[in-house]
Amino acid sequence: MIISKRILDTNRLKEYLKNNEETAKILSDFDFDLILLKENAEGFYYSFIIENIKTKEILTFDYKEGKARERLTIYNKPTKIIECLHCIISDFYCFYIESEKDLICFIDIFYGSEFYKEGIKAFEQCKILSEKLLRILSTSDIKKLYKNIEL
Repeated sequence: MIISKRILDTNRLKEYLKNNEETAKILSDFDFDLILLKENAEGFYYSFIIENIKTKEILTFDYKEGKARERLTIYNKPTKIIECLHCIISDFYCFYIESEKDLICFIDIFYGSEFYKEGIKAFEQCKILSEKLLRILSTSDIKKLYKNIEL
C-alpha cells in the first residue's frame, strides 16, 4: 500500500496535461509514489511506484535523473511523478509503437548501428518496462497518456 495516497491532483498539474478530463479519468485509477533510493555524483536514483486502486496490483520501476536536476522534495514530488510517468510511457511508446517491438528497427530509429550494444540493452529494458506497464494499463490508455502529458 502506498503511503502518499492521491499525490497527483490533476487540477494542480494542468500545465502538464492536455485534455485534462480524459487524462484525469485514466490517472484516477492509480496511486503513485516516488522514493529516493540513492544520490551520488551521477545523479538521483528513484523507485517509481504505481498502484492500481481497483486491483491493488503494485508495480515498481527504476528511474534515474541526472545530477543537474532538482532533488526530490515534498513540494516538487507531484511534478516529478508526472515527469517519471512521462518518461516510462515514452519508453513504452518507443518500444511498442514506433519500433513495433522489433530489435533492428528499434536500434535503427534510436541508436544507429554504431551503438548496437547500447541499443540491445535499451531494447531489453524497454521490453521489460512495456510488459510491466501493460499489466495495469491498456495500450489505448498508454497512447492517450503519451499524447496528453507534456513536459
